[in-house]
Order: sequence, then C-alpha cells, then structure tokens
Amino acid sequence: ILIIGGVLYFFYNKTSKERYDKIKSMMESLENYLALKEHDEAKNIYNEVRSLYKKLTLKQQKELYDEAGLEIDYVIQNGIDETTFTPAETRDNYLLMLGRVTFEKGTDTAIEAAKKTGLDLIIAGSVDGDKDSQSFFDERIRPFVNVDLSGEEDKYGLYKSLTKNEGKIFYVGRVNSSQKIPLLSHAKAVLMPSRLKEGLSLVSLEALASGAPIIGYPSGGIKEVVIDNKTGCLVHSPEEMSDAVRNIGNIQNDACRQLVLD
Repeated sequence: ILIIGGVLYFFYNKTSKERYDKIKSMMESLENYLALKEHDEAKNIYNEVRSLYKKLTLKQQKELYDEAGLEIDYVIQNGIDETTFTPAETRDNYLLMLGRVTFEKGTDTAIEAAKKTGLDLIIAGSVDGDKDSQSFFDERIRPFVNVDLSGEEDKYGLYKSLTKNEGKIFYVGRVNSSQKIPLLSHAKAVLMPSRLKEGLSLVSLEALASGAPIIGYPSGGIKEVVIDNKTGCLVHSPEEMSDAVRNIGNIQNDACRQLVLD
C-alpha cells in the first residue's frame, strides 16, 4: 500500500499541486489508520489511491516507478485472446459504443456525434446501479433511443433485421462475449469519447482485433493504440468525431488488427 502511495505521491508532486496535496493527505491518513489498526478506513483510502493509479496509462505507470528509483524492465500491456475476435468479410454502416453507460464514458457525446453523421448507433453496455448513473441514462440517453433491444438475446441479428440505415439509436444493454463479437466485427467504427484519463482499455483492444477503427478522445491509454488515419482518429469534440466518421473509409481493417497482433 505504502509503495503505491509513495510512487503516486512523487508523480503528482510534479504534475498537479492539487492532486499532490490530496495524495499526501491520503497517505498520512493511511499511515495513521494502519497504526490504529482501523483497517476498514485504511482499506477505503487504499481503494481511492488505487483508483487514481488505474487511471494512468501504462507508460505513465512505468514513469512513476522509474522516477521513484524502482527498476522496471518492461510494462505488460492489458491483453486479450486475439483469436476470439476476427474482422468480418464485410462491415455494416453502423457505429458502436461499447462500455458502461455513464457520463464519464461519454455516451451522450457518442449520440450527438452519431446524429451528425446520419448513421445508426448501437449502444452496448450496462447502467451502473447508483442514482447518478440511472439519472444520466433516463435524462440524457433514453430519450434518444429509438429501438430498445436490451431484453433480446440475438442483439446483432435483430439489429440487422430492423435497421433501415436511417440514423437511429439502438440500445442493446449489457452484452456477453458471444453477443459483442459480431457487434465489433461488423461495426464501421467504435466510438470512445471518454471524459476520463483511463489506462488502456480492453474494449479498444477488442475493437482493433476485430478490425474496427476507433474514433475517440485522447484521454489516457487510447493514445497508445490509436494512430491517426491508420487505426483510427483522435478527436476533441462531437463535431470532429462526426467528421472523422465520414473520412474513416481509408483505414484498413487489417492494419487495426495487426497493431494488436504486434
């Protein structure tokens, strides 16, 4: 616990005074709680530190350890079984947003961008059980959903039978592995307008392994796999995202997959 805290302490001292002060305060509190053996409180503080750490990219994590004097020879990236995901022979003309339906993930931004393109958008993901997430879904997402397939088993098959390529919003809810594979492999592009500086996500790797280019915000680990005009595009607004969709036809599916294989 203290090693992770110390490394974060060092890093945030160099990047953000506000975060530095927060980490320092948390670490001092953690030491006090451990001394008093108030383990429940210590666990809460540790979990908050850990959540901050996980939002760093792998390159940033390695930098933390290097600067703290800890020798790290190699950082192991998040991994997937690339044989599970394969590009479809032909791709459909819909956009896909895969992940938790939250403000932080930018589901509302994906809807705004998709509407500007005139293409269908499939939203696949669950709504967190907290009040804020449910309110976000009810107020910012549900009113724009044209077709709700969340209770259906064959998400992709039903979408294909219903779509008329009229720029509709399809919500398919939580998906398991067998359901998300065809959604990824047939998507024109995967949208990732996350507002969080996260580490490298498994969704980004699954998308590329499926041959689907990524159009997303340059927040965190996505910058490690999205190479402009080769595996996708990094954008900064819904307008730029919709423009990127229109110009993404030159990206080769094989190039997206090859990045994961390499």
